Amino acid sequence: MSVENDRTHILSSLLDEVDFRDNLPKDELKLKYLKDELVGAFRRSNCVSQVCTAFENGSRQEMFKQGSKALETLPSNLCTVLNFSAAECVTLAYCLTQSQYRIFAGDSFRILKIKCPEVNNFESVANIHPDVLTAIGQYVYSSEELSSPAISEKLIKIVKAKQQQQQLAASSGAFGSLSLSGDLSLQPKSSIADALGELGGACSSSAEQFRSTLHNLRTKIDEEQLAAIIVTTLARAMQENEEKKKEIIPSLHPSWNLEVVADVLLQECRGLNWVLVAKFLDHPALVIRSESDYQLLTRFFMRISGTTIPVAGLLANSWQNRAAHFAILTLAASSPRTIVDFSVLITAEQLITGEGINTPPNLSWLCLPLFSRFLALASAGMTQEVMEVLVKAATSYPEYFIVSLSQIQDTTNSGVRSELLRRLLPLFTGLQGSRPTYPAVMRKL
Repeated sequence: MSVENDRTHILSSLLDEVDFRDNLPKDELKLKYLKDELVGAFRRSNCVSQVCTAFENGSRQEMFKQGSKALETLPSNLCTVLNFSAAECVTLAYCLTQSQYRIFAGDSFRILKIKCPEVNNFESVANIHPDVLTAIGQYVYSSEELSSPAISEKLIKIVKAKQQQQQLAASSGAFGSLSLSGDLSLQPKSSIADALGELGGACSSSAEQFRSTLHNLRTKIDEEQLAAIIVTTLARAMQENEEKKKEIIPSLHPSWNLEVVADVLLQECRGLNWVLVAKFLDHPALVIRSESDYQLLTRFFMRISGTTIPVAGLLANSWQNRAAHFAILTLAASSPRTIVDFSVLITAEQLITGEGINTPPNLSWLCLPLFSRFLALASAGMTQEVMEVLVKAATSYPEYFIVSLSQIQDTTNSGVRSELLRRLLPLFTGLQGSRPTYPAVMRKL
């Protein structure tokens, strides 16, 4: 187990052992350990993923399934019991707004509204990692309700000051610098994506520069390395664009040139297994907030690979990054066949012929593994989100839904499959109110 996994496990275990409700006795030693672990997490760049993972696991998993009301006020109860400062409250609340479980969202948002105005000096955020602080500033600024001057003005000024301090320190050499042309030889298991991130967008100023940078790293680009490069380069480019739009923090660094990166990787990565590359897109930095994010990812991937997105890679296993997996599968299901083609995973016998039967353009809802992945996501705490997607699609393609659902087993016991079948079966009984396509469906059942 890695050091980071150890820390997350300790944090999750401490959360299991403390009941934060007001009327119950507390173990002061455990509270101290818990506070130390959380404050320590706030100092690290992966603070959000560590906090979310800790809160989403342990004994709380069963509470999520039961819809426990105790979780709704867990963030504010924890802030009170641990006597968090305003900055610590804001950091914890921001982390939990990023959780895949929406049950934390309401209380976390209330904490942000109350505590953001109380973060009123530079010293109060000294122990929060600069990347996390920047992300908090962007989140607050982008929220219509939180961005009012009364709530966020002081916080935004502090974020700007912190970033400017970093930029001045970097420009004066306080943190050292990396040459774009020197030998940046990596250790065998080091991440090319991380090295490129340290160099910044300047390494993509031209095809020659980016190719030279990759060669100087002296590390083979395999499928896992390439997937990380794709995800992290897009994430950095998107963050730069957001910063420019909102003018929160002026950037003094060259932007990433995605066209240069894609063209060079197209030449350098020929012969890779693109199914594996798609599988390794399961990366903690992958965030799909909208259809435009998805389109940017698919265009970038296809520009590099010269092929459509291999659906077998997207469906190979359940992802650790469940939120991104859900978003990608949802949007892939309605993508043009020229972007995602599910035909490689179905047979001609699965097609249902007859008048009045709609068929998905990319054959997505004929694909049994797609249904299985959605059911797995539902069992992992996304039941409502999965139901919304499947109900909407079932309205357009009821024939394929009832046939596909009848052929798979819901080993997750999420209840989604049984609920969909309950809604669909009355449409294909042959009785009054049945769809005229029921004979064609019955021949497939």
